[in-house]
Amino acid sequence: MKKILFLTFVAAFCLIFFFFGTGQKVLGDELTDLQNRIAEYQRQIEGLSKLERSLSQQIGLMDNQIKITIARISQTEAEIKILEKEIEALSGKIVRLNDSLDYLSKVLLSRVAENYKAAKTNPVNMLFSAKDFSDFISKYRYLQTVQLHDRQLLLSMEQTRISYDEQKQLKEKIQADLAQLNKQLQAQKQQLAVQMEDKKRLLEETKGKESEYQKLLAAALSEQETILKSVQASILKLSDGTKVEKGQGIALIGNSGYPCCSTGTHLHFMITTGCERDASGYVKGCNPINPADYLKNLPVIYEQYVVPMEFKGDWDWPIDNPRITQEYGMSYWARTGYYGGKPHNGIDMVNSTLVIKAPKEGILYRQSTSCGKCDGGCCAAVNFVALDHGGGVYSWYWHVK
Repeated sequence: MKKILFLTFVAAFCLIFFFFGTGQKVLGDELTDLQNRIAEYQRQIEGLSKLERSLSQQIGLMDNQIKITIARISQTEAEIKILEKEIEALSGKIVRLNDSLDYLSKVLLSRVAENYKAAKTNPVNMLFSAKDFSDFISKYRYLQTVQLHDRQLLLSMEQTRISYDEQKQLKEKIQADLAQLNKQLQAQKQQLAVQMEDKKRLLEETKGKESEYQKLLAAALSEQETILKSVQASILKLSDGTKVEKGQGIALIGNSGYPCCSTGTHLHFMITTGCERDASGYVKGCNPINPADYLKNLPVIYEQYVVPMEFKGDWDWPIDNPRITQEYGMSYWARTGYYGGKPHNGIDMVNSTLVIKAPKEGILYRQSTSCGKCDGGCCAAVNFVALDHGGGVYSWYWHVK
């Protein structure tokens, strides 16, 4: 009977292993295919990135990025299925191990009772109670067999308990991995929604026309080039500095630089660190950083498509009741190639009063610089002010009146 039960258990285990193993192989093949597709899309993106920027090229890039995200979603879903199958298999194994522990526990309890009854049994008693020497040998061997069986039973009990604990721990780990994959899947689906919305908005803004895209692209690149040259390329000479206190008005929001390097009235607010001024007044070594690290955490309004930021500083805001039109970093404009693949280096904001105030005391400088291609292309002057806060920290205010 025991042999039949054992063979049945082995057959059931092999059947489960066959189906589970086959499912794992199918999902494994699917993952390999998805990885190959992602690699191919990535190669296409790298190839398109080397071409001259155009609307069709940018749409091609976005299409491939969308394809990669869709493939990654499928990849994550396949990994989730694998883990779910593993958890299902482990759950069944744990149930079987638990049943085995229950059975072994009952057997051990019965053996304890039997051993108690036979506690006084020893070779001398067996010798006197035996009918003959052959009977004594038979009883003695039986006693040894029972003792060996009890030791094996105890060992089996311990091994089953260890296996049960290991399988429970493994299941808990896989369940944690599954929870992490589900979070990853949710983030990937959100990313896909953003990418598809970015493409839709780009086509709406440009009306699908190359000329419209090139106009917007030129303005964004000109703005970026002008700002970076002014704060990094040692061409800016600040002069006529004036000490200002926190909260003091320093400028008005404007649209200077339009249409060559601005698309509408707004304040482009930047913070840089590592700045140094030489004896002639030239600023060098400035590095743009995230202004959100310096600004107070106050309620702000975000325009559509703007990703909310985490504000964790102690500076006042440069304007009251700000409405954020573009965040720092990989904003919509950065994602759609307007800055040549680079992140947006400040925060764009507007309000109804247009008044800009010093967020912190410092030395104020007012400047104007040319923007765009002044050798035959679009050329304009963009006004800005800069505040030296000491310690190499500057704040910058672009497109002011």
